[in-house]
Amino acid sequence: MTTNIDYNVNYETNYNLFFDDSAFEGDETEEDKETIRTLLYQKDLLGVFNETEFDEDVINKKVRDLFGILKKNDDLLFCMKEISKKCIFSNEDIGLMMFFSFDYMYLSHPCISEYIKTGSISETNLNILKKAIQ
Repeated sequence: MTTNIDYNVNYETNYNLFFDDSAFEGDETEEDKETIRTLLYQKDLLGVFNETEFDEDVINKKVRDLFGILKKNDDLLFCMKEISKKCIFSNEDIGLMMFFSFDYMYLSHPCISEYIKTGSISETNLNILKKAIQ
């Protein structure tokens, strides 16, 4: 699938490797660990959007552009609707934004990347995402 979307399909997230405390050396405080996790997440968020610094308007535009492509996939649309049910509003726009939240980006990014590259999503990646959002 060829698109003009500015999304780094080859980027690999790393922040999720630090969910478990065993990834740390052992002398970090809980506050240190959370700071490290947050900084790694922010770095990964910028990485998937090919950015070096955070600009809310730029990221939001890229997410809107991405929605134009992803809404064509019924499975991703279903996941967007399902994940958005965790909020007050249940719609695809909110769901797509939640795809890029700390709790879900490491799961949604492989699905999005695969869809952009190939036009489909492996059942394995899709099931991992679906299980996490239920």
